[in-house]
Amino acid sequence: MADGQLDNPAARLHQLMTEARTFSGGNCQGQLAALLKFHPSNVQEVCSRFTAVHATIDETGELLKNLDPEQHELFKSSEVNIRRFFSLPTGNDWNQHKQSYLRTEDLRTLSFCSLTLSRRVPERTVEANDLKELESELEALYQSVIDAKIDAPLRVVILDALNGVRNAIHEYRIRGTKELKKSLIVVVGTAKVYDFARDQATEAPAADGRKNWTDQFWKFVGHCAMVLNIGNSVLMLAPHAAQFIEVAAKISGK
Repeated sequence: MADGQLDNPAARLHQLMTEARTFSGGNCQGQLAALLKFHPSNVQEVCSRFTAVHATIDETGELLKNLDPEQHELFKSSEVNIRRFFSLPTGNDWNQHKQSYLRTEDLRTLSFCSLTLSRRVPERTVEANDLKELESELEALYQSVIDAKIDAPLRVVILDALNGVRNAIHEYRIRGTKELKKSLIVVVGTAKVYDFARDQATEAPAADGRKNWTDQFWKFVGHCAMVLNIGNSVLMLAPHAAQFIEVAAKISGK
């Protein structure tokens, strides 16, 4: 498997476990927090990262089951151990955890599975610089929405949708582009439901020349679509996302 070739879920698991081999000392919680990029005191982050990892394990198994039953059986022989490695036994010694669950044969299995998935169902990858640019734009947009003169309920809805994209960016190295695409569709669907289209900006530009938040919003959406190579397909899928969001809003009484 080529270094940095993260175009399938098995490759991402392989990279995480290979990186974990370089960590030594300390306890499991601290080392897994460093590996998966979460704050141990942030329960939401902890749950999100471990959910993402186990979803990636599930996805690997499902893809192999459909594409290559023999490879699927090979993966199953390592799956339990991989899941145990990505558990959170509070206070356990990290070196002991690695010795028990970070096995060379499991890395070899993931490498073989990755080659199969990369040949059969490769995903589009995103360069690190592009992710950094998107994250920077998102943080600026997030702050603009906070500062904007809009109704509080609408602000909460927009920020919640943008938080989905933020989380997908943070978990890209675990989940790949799939969650980024889903979160972007939800963002566009939210725009359709709450009707802040690109030609309906109501705020005047700020005195210092900064664009209003709707301009920033659509610029960010366009940049995401370009990086993910989904173009107009996001706008075609957005009405479906909008329907789900609208139903959820009615159920919650918003």
